[in-house]
Amino acid sequence: MKKVLLLWHVLVSLTILLPCYLNGYENILENPGFEFPDGAADAFGWERRGPSTISLNRVLKPDGGGSYMLEIDGRGTEQASPWYGAKQDLTGKLAPTVVYEISGYVSLPTGFESDVIKFQLIKKLSDGSTVYQDIATGEVTSSSFSLLTGQFSIEETDIEELTLSIHGPSSGKPFLLDDFFLFDPSAELPDSDNLAPSSFVFKSVGLAGASGTWILDRPGFIGSFLFNQLD
Repeated sequence: MKKVLLLWHVLVSLTILLPCYLNGYENILENPGFEFPDGAADAFGWERRGPSTISLNRVLKPDGGGSYMLEIDGRGTEQASPWYGAKQDLTGKLAPTVVYEISGYVSLPTGFESDVIKFQLIKKLSDGSTVYQDIATGEVTSSSFSLLTGQFSIEETDIEELTLSIHGPSSGKPFLLDDFFLFDPSAELPDSDNLAPSSFVFKSVGLAGASGTWILDRPGFIGSFLFNQLD
């Protein structure tokens, strides 16, 4: 017999920390918090930008909470280019003239001096040209995570490939990413008082038969499992 009891609730106390999630905006990015295990790409939705020496590694956060962040390493040569980093395919996911907002936490590992990180769109057009659009830039340090934010729109209507690139530190510097969010603030929100059960989709990142973590996959509402048992 299968028994599954699910409780959904909104955590009002997190409104300041997660306003967009609590208001129901859909995160356009895949695996934005890097909680899901490796998939076909280097980090389930994210890929390295640069040669095979660049590595994307899911590492545990130092707070001991069991959640993950993404480390971009392998940039430790003088010949390394500043654009070596992480990328995600956004082809077909953004519409022209719509104003989007993006945010993400970035840090450098302990011992590295402050540097600049850049969020950039790479647009390959139908005529064969490539357009680079910076959408957020900021200084980051090793002492804490810095929140970088940006607001942007794309004007081109002939984009054949669209990529988000996260890069920027000087040659030789690895960097850390966490909790990215890309959304359309003008999008119509679902009626939170009349959400169907199918609107809440959880994924387990624990081991079968062992303790693990339930991650809310979409549409971005905070919820939790009280009890989940299969007999």
